[in-house]
Amino acid sequence: YVAGNRRGTAPEELVSEGPFAIGLEWKDEVESARRLKGDTEASSRQPKRLTEFRKRARSELGAAGAPALAAKTEQLRERWVRDQLVGAGRSRAASVGWPDAYAFTKALGEQALTESKGNVPVSIVRPSIIESAWAEPRPGWIRGFRMAEPVIISYARGLLKEFPGVPEGTIDVIPVDIVVAAIIAVAAAGPDNAPAITQVASGGINPLKYRTLVNHVSSWFTENPLYDNDGQPIVVPEWRFPGRGKVQTQLSRAKTAIERAEHTMQMLPLRGRQAEFAATLETRRLEVERALEYVELYGLYTECEAIYQVDNLMKLWDEMPDTDREAFCFDPRVIDWTHYVHEIHLPSIIEHARVKSTPGKVKTADRTTRLRGQVLDPKRQVAAFDLENTLIASNVVESYSWLATRRLDGRERLKYVARTLAEAPGLLRMDRRDRTDFLRHFYRRYADAPVEQIDTDVEAMLTGLVVSKCFPEGIRRVRAHRAAGHRTILITGALSFNVAGLRPLFDEIVAAEMTVRPDGTLSGEMTTVPPTGEARAQILADYCDAENLRLDECVAYADSSSDLPLFEAVGFPVAVNPETRLASIARKRGWLVEHWSKAKGGPRNLLPIGPLLSEREQRRQFP
Repeated sequence: YVAGNRRGTAPEELVSEGPFAIGLEWKDEVESARRLKGDTEASSRQPKRLTEFRKRARSELGAAGAPALAAKTEQLRERWVRDQLVGAGRSRAASVGWPDAYAFTKALGEQALTESKGNVPVSIVRPSIIESAWAEPRPGWIRGFRMAEPVIISYARGLLKEFPGVPEGTIDVIPVDIVVAAIIAVAAAGPDNAPAITQVASGGINPLKYRTLVNHVSSWFTENPLYDNDGQPIVVPEWRFPGRGKVQTQLSRAKTAIERAEHTMQMLPLRGRQAEFAATLETRRLEVERALEYVELYGLYTECEAIYQVDNLMKLWDEMPDTDREAFCFDPRVIDWTHYVHEIHLPSIIEHARVKSTPGKVKTADRTTRLRGQVLDPKRQVAAFDLENTLIASNVVESYSWLATRRLDGRERLKYVARTLAEAPGLLRMDRRDRTDFLRHFYRRYADAPVEQIDTDVEAMLTGLVVSKCFPEGIRRVRAHRAAGHRTILITGALSFNVAGLRPLFDEIVAAEMTVRPDGTLSGEMTTVPPTGEARAQILADYCDAENLRLDECVAYADSSSDLPLFEAVGFPVAVNPETRLASIARKRGWLVEHWSKAKGGPRNLLPIGPLLSEREQRRQFP
């Protein structure tokens, strides 16, 4: 494909010396590409673009903390630079008659090599699309990437229903062992006898037509289908041959629709299995993006109508003795395409891709059991737990509301509920934007509360709210870690006095601390940074350093993408009832996901307010 997007015969000669040369100079192209890279790097650092990258990073990670957002922002910037350069390379290649930058730069490389080789004798070997071996070292062998594999597997899975191409066109495929034998033959001929350029291709002497290949693939997967996760055979679609532009437009529209649905789902307060369902949208989007990439990357090759001549190759073959022919076969005419596709190439693709080719449901339970076994292995050293929506179905707003309303009469309670409901959307936005800022803002409400009253009411809240909203499976998991000899540590943004009743469960509790005024009332101000986001990862790291323990032998349980720094710090992350962003991340990274719920039959209060006390108790004064 170094010959470019030409129709008809493509002889074994330098493109720069052929009849279709347009006067390109490889040095000019290299210099231009270098300037473009510098300009693109500079453009990626413009304030407007950096703001957009950071906005996208926050959309993907939520309140994951400054270091995680910074790393994601930089990753998005680098990806943007890469995508811009890839697009520019494709555009430049297309503008001068090549299918992509890969083939274009090979042509420039040939030109550069020829001009700079000096007196060193050089022979160039040009293979077409290299695929599975015909015979050596064994049928179907290849190391590394098979060009056609992603498209074939996507079709077999039912993800790709159509692909551009010319049905009567030639797909120039050549087995890897024929290429290797040809290279050896050219090298053996020596600098005096070897051709300057030798093309190793099948299209000019033993063509495989695109429609023939498609029919072979379709019939093979009809007889040997892949299976979905439910164990049902996947029926391959009838292949159509639309134009490349039509397929790209359809896939781009599908991608846009899925992205909008993803954005909507992320805005909803979904958790657990509902959030996991929303995360499947990302899987579908990635499938569409891959299909779009395949069309952009391979579409021009399936539409190429160049026929690569192999005159020099066959001259070498004719001059070889019979004994060498047996040991080094590079004659493309030996390939029986029906046998090759059905008996060699497709079976080797299935083996290499490790796709599901047998009936029966995927045993996901086995994987979950295996991951649970890993986190409870006695080799683990520390189990760190978040609290809210990880061990209990509650949050700091509910805790405060329970305490704040405990000594209010009915009318004051109604006012409090109405005021809190009106503030809820703003509080939710603030929490999603930055967890630490939200806690500082919200905890101001504790200002002037008598410490003695708080201590009294917190004891009642332990049974009235915390125990009734706890996840029994979560509590059992804490005890299982202790039984396995692991240290247990609770790291929570909740106030220390609100979680004091949980101390018997943990070796250590790290919680938010509030200063106390000389008159015995709370100030509403924190003594230190609340343990959220990246602070949790640092707390656990410091704890491990102090106790001579290893972070990679720690387990972390949490529910939010704001805990991503903690998850990335430990060796065994566990997402519990994950919100949408974390469900998506856990799915991609293969983390253990647990779905814990409250005990059945417990109280189901509509509003998180404390029980109505007697009038005497409401008026009780605390010093």
